Amino acid sequence: MEEIHQAPKWPLNFFRWYCREDYVEDLEGDLQERYELNMQDKGRSYARKQFLLDVLKLFRPGIIQFKVNTQHSNAMTRHHFLIGYRNLLRNKWYSFLNIGGLALGMTIAILIGLWLHDEFTFNEVHDQKNRIVQILRKNSSKGETFVSRPLPGKLGPILDEQYKDLFDQIVIIRGRLEERAFANGRKRFSQKGYYMQDGGAEMFSLKMLQGSRSGLKDVNSIFLSQTLADKLFDRENPIGKFITMDNAVDLEVTGVYEDLPRNSTFNDASFFISLDRFITGKPWLFAWDNYNMWIYGKLSEGATSVAASESIEHLMKGHTGNQNGYPRAFAHPMNDWHFKSDFENGVPVLSETWKFVILYGMVGIFVLLLACINFINLSTARSEKRAKEVGIRKTFGSVRIELIRQFLTESFLYVFLAFLLSVVAAWSLLDWFNQVADKQLVMPFDQPIFWLAGLALTLATALISGSYPAFYLSHFQPISVLKKIGFSGRSSILGRRTLVVFQFTISMILIITSLVVQNQINFVKSRPVGYSQSGLLTLRSTSPEFEGKYELLRQELIATGMVTDIAQANYPITTTLGNMDDFMWDGKADYDPTFNMVIVNYDYGNTIGWEVVEGRDFSRDITSDQGGGIIINEAAQKVMGMENPVGQTITSRGGYAGLEKFRIVGVVKDLLKGSPFEPVQESIMILADMEMSNTFIRINPEVSTSEALIAISETFDELLPNTPFHYEFVDDVYARKFDLEERVGRLSSFFTLLACLISCLGLLGLAAYSAERRTKEIGIRKVLGASILNLWQLMSKEYTWLVLIALIFAIPISYFLMSSWLASYTFKVDLEMWVFVLAGIGTLLITHLTVSSQALKAATRNPTEVLHDE
Repeated sequence: MEEIHQAPKWPLNFFRWYCREDYVEDLEGDLQERYELNMQDKGRSYARKQFLLDVLKLFRPGIIQFKVNTQHSNAMTRHHFLIGYRNLLRNKWYSFLNIGGLALGMTIAILIGLWLHDEFTFNEVHDQKNRIVQILRKNSSKGETFVSRPLPGKLGPILDEQYKDLFDQIVIIRGRLEERAFANGRKRFSQKGYYMQDGGAEMFSLKMLQGSRSGLKDVNSIFLSQTLADKLFDRENPIGKFITMDNAVDLEVTGVYEDLPRNSTFNDASFFISLDRFITGKPWLFAWDNYNMWIYGKLSEGATSVAASESIEHLMKGHTGNQNGYPRAFAHPMNDWHFKSDFENGVPVLSETWKFVILYGMVGIFVLLLACINFINLSTARSEKRAKEVGIRKTFGSVRIELIRQFLTESFLYVFLAFLLSVVAAWSLLDWFNQVADKQLVMPFDQPIFWLAGLALTLATALISGSYPAFYLSHFQPISVLKKIGFSGRSSILGRRTLVVFQFTISMILIITSLVVQNQINFVKSRPVGYSQSGLLTLRSTSPEFEGKYELLRQELIATGMVTDIAQANYPITTTLGNMDDFMWDGKADYDPTFNMVIVNYDYGNTIGWEVVEGRDFSRDITSDQGGGIIINEAAQKVMGMENPVGQTITSRGGYAGLEKFRIVGVVKDLLKGSPFEPVQESIMILADMEMSNTFIRINPEVSTSEALIAISETFDELLPNTPFHYEFVDDVYARKFDLEERVGRLSSFFTLLACLISCLGLLGLAAYSAERRTKEIGIRKVLGASILNLWQLMSKEYTWLVLIALIFAIPISYFLMSSWLASYTFKVDLEMWVFVLAGIGTLLITHLTVSSQALKAATRNPTEVLHDE
């Protein structure tokens, strides 16, 4: 008799499960027949694989049976919800822990989700985003390639005329955010904006509220943002009306546009003035050697930024002086402006913003995961109680799938309530979150996508948190449970401990991250800046009224007694604007460094409070200082390699400020003007007895700041009545250099706090349940003489070990993450052991504080009550 081979069991069972009853007999026969033929022709291994494929191929509509009876299903769903609701009310303490933990996790997920959406929709306000590019340039020197934005204005017309196949439109914008004073009658405001070529409004699709996008054709035209227009005109129609700029020029308002959102490149612009206003009468601004414009292009239909880059790469050759490392132009697409705005050796790399997207995205996932773990742990911890319920239900005929549905329904009920709470919490925290994250996020209650995303979040969270308890609880066998044979719930203990270790590993990584970030910020903040920031004001000369008033202003302010000195320079002290190379001096090495060049007047050093370490400060009594006297900083001295720099001469080949030879009269301590995280730039300060655009005022330290500001303002208004008194404290400007790092620190601390809180909620539930289970044991131990301390140690030692194990995992992971983060800084703290020790001790302390309440509650209970109950 011929042997019949049995088809693989589990594919066959799967087929019987999904196949319609009226098809199953025939199709199973066919499958079996094909299996036999394959066994005979190609062997067992092939036959088994082919059988599985055949089963999967049959899994399609028309063959799959739908076992669910809709009416029955609805009734069962209502039944499951009713049971879940009763369990929720019956176990209020555990319900509070579960829903509270989930709500905290989902709150973070919502806030981070809104933040991520804002980042991923950067520049979406521009309709032509996919076709807009900015033309940038690359310069190569000594094997390195640098990328910069400013270009010669001459390049714009050439692109517009000769590359029409690549660009539909070219727009030039003055390469600097301009601060200008505007006045309409008695209303005066200093605002920032751009000079922009006509056509820019169309390219960047400004949403015009009044006027048209073609309104910048006239040299005296200006577009105002809605906010600035309201300030100047009190919601009146401003079109056709004139405002005065810098107390010198009348500009006609030809358009009012909707404020650009914070997540757009030009969000800091309160106005756009016709570029002709800036360049008319100044032909040198459009010279090939003057890099002062930003150039933007809208690609033609079908053109790509890669093709455009290849075509225009050599366009600047022949127009610039340096033919070996001549600038090469390329097109940088708007889609990359946000996440690929940095360049390394000429190649775009992921920006800091993208790193934060990854970081916060991971934080959101992990914190939500912590909340799910709480739910899993608390559910499995209570498995002994639920096991009896499962046993009875199975005895009365419930199948496992129904029990799984019931537990998943309960999970969905908990998560849904948590979601409602998290929406309220996120809405309440949003203002604070916007302030910390420097965003303008809103809760999109009117957006269906928000509620769909919320539903997806709820379902995903319910499945993650509810699947394991559902499958775990539903697998209990009724006989074993009801007779308590071989059932103790211990099978889940190892898994529960593993999840607790995972929770505390994540919490400790966040704690270590927060400590390192805060430590790094404090370290850099304490770095010497080389001058005194306290009580130092700075203001820009934005009006012709300043001309010829400096000496008078200085005398009048000092005469008030509120000011000790004032001075001027051509650049702010908190920037490194103005750089130059090609200097020569005796003993110069084969290296041509770039120096930060700043023109200052006599009183500059005394006003800012720099410290002269060699030589002297500039002096009105020494007339030769005026003819090329310079002061260098220590970094410049070092790069020049001069042991005794005072009195030595350096020469500029191209000349600077009308001079070619400069004599060093002094050396000052390094002035930290650029990024506080980077090395000090080599600086040269040149003396000039003239008025400049940046004024510095030193407030008398013996008077109150508010009193001094009132006196300065009154004197200022008296001497410059038509110019707004707009000032900034230098220490405030400097502090803004830490905005990004401080935002990261504050958000990390916030997420860490919530993550620890979620973990503690779960731990509190586990401790309470453990104490409840061990009530009898504790009572007996007390009767036998155990002290409260002994019982507390008994209840707490398990969690001590879990925290220590978590610390072992957290140290290498956080060390790797923080080392990578710190690697991007030149000045950085070392990763010292105390950070990890402090995180471990802190976590242990939090753990014991959480557990102790339940442990002490159990330990102080009267044993006679417990044993009497037993």
